[in-house]
Amino acid sequence: MTEFYYCDFWFAARKSARNMISESEAKSRHESLAPYTVLVGSPTTPSAFIQMLLDKEMIGVDFLDEHLRERLTYQFQRVTPDRLFLSMVVHREFTGKSDNVAEGTCYIFSEDGRLTITKENFSPHHLEECSTTHDPVGNYEPVPVFGHYSGLLAEER
Repeated sequence: MTEFYYCDFWFAARKSARNMISESEAKSRHESLAPYTVLVGSPTTPSAFIQMLLDKEMIGVDFLDEHLRERLTYQFQRVTPDRLFLSMVVHREFTGKSDNVAEGTCYIFSEDGRLTITKENFSPHHLEECSTTHDPVGNYEPVPVFGHYSGLLAEER
């Protein structure tokens, strides 16, 4: 069973949690739609973190690598009171063990089936973009009940 820890936010530049909070405080925030962050697996070396921003009608999920770099990001938008839509995915590859992004691919999904893919290489700089369509059915996710985040943490979509 995956353990969850809670804080105000994950400070990516310092690779650390800011202001750890109790489970009861996180639950209170969840119920009142106040922001909080869920750390997955560890308070210091999480495998992922979830930014619960329901007051802004969104949830962000970042999957971290062994160097605590954000290798994969999901952005969910709240589309109904009980349903989310995965609107953006960003995949990053890094230069060696550094925090420098070598290349990134961004996928922007629309509920009507449009998909825009942007791939960017940073050294040398090169940008490609294409548009296509997708079946949006797999992009929907229920708004999670507090403590039940497995749907958000599904990497294979």
